[in-house]
Amino acid sequence: MMPQVRVSPDLFAVEIGAESSFSFDRTGCLVRALWDGRLSRWGLDGACLVKPLPGPEVRQRRQIRLDVADGLARAAQAYEKAAVLLKAVDRRPEPPWDDVLARIEAFGVQLMESRARRYPSVYEPVGILPPDQYGALVLQLTVGCRYNRCRFCTFYRGRTYRQKSPEEFGEHIEAVLDLLGAALGRRRSVFLGDANAFGLPFPQLHAALELIKAKLPWGPQGFREINSFMDLFGGMSYRPEELETLRRLGLRRIHIGAESGSPTVLQVLNKPNSPRRLVQTVEALKAAGIGVGLIFLLGAGGDLLQTIHAEETAELLSQLPLDAKDVVYLSELVVEPDSEYARWARSVGAVGLDEEALRQQERIIRRGLRPVGQGGPACTRYDIREFVHY
Repeated sequence: MMPQVRVSPDLFAVEIGAESSFSFDRTGCLVRALWDGRLSRWGLDGACLVKPLPGPEVRQRRQIRLDVADGLARAAQAYEKAAVLLKAVDRRPEPPWDDVLARIEAFGVQLMESRARRYPSVYEPVGILPPDQYGALVLQLTVGCRYNRCRFCTFYRGRTYRQKSPEEFGEHIEAVLDLLGAALGRRRSVFLGDANAFGLPFPQLHAALELIKAKLPWGPQGFREINSFMDLFGGMSYRPEELETLRRLGLRRIHIGAESGSPTVLQVLNKPNSPRRLVQTVEALKAAGIGVGLIFLLGAGGDLLQTIHAEETAELLSQLPLDAKDVVYLSELVVEPDSEYARWARSVGAVGLDEEALRQQERIIRRGLRPVGQGGPACTRYDIREFVHY
């Protein structure tokens, strides 16, 4: 089978059927590659996530995360394989992709190596994003997590929380735009990071959104929305008119790590949320026309608390005014061996749930939601191990 070149407004790919495919952005950097039965995705820092393709023989195998050095080494292999395919292509791509192809042929993996060297001067480590925002333009108005004491979370351990001044944030936006260059065009949303940017005083948040709107191309061919995380504790309370102002500036959805509808489970997680506070917050956001993304942890509390976790979460969800603008993520609890949660589990003899128990817990939780076909929110699984900041 002859290789084929496929182009879209934002990606250039060379492929042979479903067996091999190599996709590049408008700077010539690899975005993803498929060969040898594995799919690879690269982050802006050069790190790489490698996943086996679905199939009976790989059912129990999980993805492999490569550090920057190994990720760039795998990228070099991908460029070599793509080069072989490109030599066999009959028709060259048209402008502007012919210029991109010339860069790929001239520089290869050096394009990604150059970006990887610059990355640490532009971004501090991006811990996690909601899955619908993996391809967003991340702008770090805050760095780290102000609370940073949840027993299960290790995303921001060892990092000092801080807020950026308007001047520093403006310089950060310029540096991000310079880092991405022509690859900026494939992004349509902004994610305002890190863990709780939507907890700053309204004037600071308002100024940040205005700065974003001023510095980025906005509209049908540019950016369309802004999203962020929000904690239910220690954050600021916004008046209805303030929320509506933020919505008019492009704020589309606020993502909240709700984790559980059970006060007992929240206490175990050392998460100072409350179901009542979540209801009040969601009602205020929805009244302002802002959507919500709610994240709940499957398996939180282990086998000891699996029933109350599922039932009380379902009950909480049934009280929320969620609609088709919203999404509920069910994320399997990933326990790091040295985490405080792991120590708690060992101390009380709590055992993690197997896949069947997780599915049963998911079925119970979903009962609290109105079905999508009846105007209810989307509900989907969410695996934090698949996150790559690309």
